[in-house]
Amino acid sequence: MELVRKVQSSVTLDSFDQSIDAPSSHLGLLGVCQGVNWAIEASVQDKRVKFLALVAGHYLTPQTALMYLGDEKSINSRKQRSDNARLLFEKTNEVKYIPVTGSDEALLTHQPPNDWYSPWALHHPWFAHRGNWENKMATMSEAGIWGWRTDLTLPKLKTSMLMVHSEHAACGREIPQMLFELTGSDEKNIVWLQAAGQLQFYEDPVIIDEAIEYLIQHFSR
Repeated sequence: MELVRKVQSSVTLDSFDQSIDAPSSHLGLLGVCQGVNWAIEASVQDKRVKFLALVAGHYLTPQTALMYLGDEKSINSRKQRSDNARLLFEKTNEVKYIPVTGSDEALLTHQPPNDWYSPWALHHPWFAHRGNWENKMATMSEAGIWGWRTDLTLPKLKTSMLMVHSEHAACGREIPQMLFELTGSDEKNIVWLQAAGQLQFYEDPVIIDEAIEYLIQHFSR
């Protein structure tokens, strides 16, 4: 996860800042789903980021881990499995994998994520337009997900921030609202899109267009 922070806050932003014809004083970041966590981290670490927008965030907090995994015992079991996989890698260079969706061992065990993600793992030429996504992740990475503390990072945020969410999106209503109130920025706003589910933020043109209108207003200031 330290590498993720370095890439987000240094290499990527350096390259972007040099390749666009725009003042660095107007540099913004957009995070969607789990990407909100890395966008938040980068915005705290890199002061060039002046505007931050977070859409349908899968915010990584202890409360989110409980929501998805059910209890502390399950969380600790997942973290222990992940730590064991990391030790194996450090000793033998062998990488263990778990599915992202589709089984009780997967990162996401609920059916709706599997229904959406599984078609992307079909690699028949007819589905080549979907890319080559593989339904797997390194087991040793899972502890970094369920143990991530975005709730500890947001109080440090000073960047102008917009949250766009729905009570039916990832994390529900209480967790994003709590995080919004924790955010240290003096310029922050939260918008609730009514009755929008998480996957609508990916595919529903009506919801996407509505979110984009708020993003345009935020980034155009």
